[in-house]
Amino acid sequence: VLVSHEMIVKTHLYEYYTAYEDSEDPYPEVIVRLTLARNPWYYIMRLVMPQILLSIMELTSFMCECDAIADRFSISGTIVLSEIALYFIAVDMLPKVPYVTRIDIWFSWCFMLVFISCVQNGINYMLHGSVASELLQKIDILSAIGYMLGVILVTAWFMFPLFAFERYAAEANKKKLARKQAD
Repeated sequence: VLVSHEMIVKTHLYEYYTAYEDSEDPYPEVIVRLTLARNPWYYIMRLVMPQILLSIMELTSFMCECDAIADRFSISGTIVLSEIALYFIAVDMLPKVPYVTRIDIWFSWCFMLVFISCVQNGINYMLHGSVASELLQKIDILSAIGYMLGVILVTAWFMFPLFAFERYAAEANKKKLARKQAD
């Protein structure tokens, strides 16, 4: 049963008859098990998509000239500050829980990838002048590919379990339609 745009409930109803020592007749006992699942699309559109776009925008730092360290770090610094602002928005939007959640880990990995990109930009700048520019361009290309693969892998790790909601929603809609048709 779809409760709201945020939650879906999957119900299981069990009926038992339990006989107690001090009674002759068994008593009916009903157990209701509810499975709640949060609709992830609200959070995907407001938190995950902007974070993915910011991560993709970090690729522009690899497109700057090797000696343009100010341009590279201004792009990376802006991305880091934007990610931090988005994380603070996420902290306000998400339920307060006493443990580290999957989205916390995902945001941390996204921060880590941008940090590694900043380190690569610094190393590339330090190597500028002592290494051939063709080699530095190849390093930039390989770093950009590695960065994008990292973003894809981390995002796939984060998103894959979220699609279980779709399965629950489809099951709930089928049951709802079956009940309507039965009536």
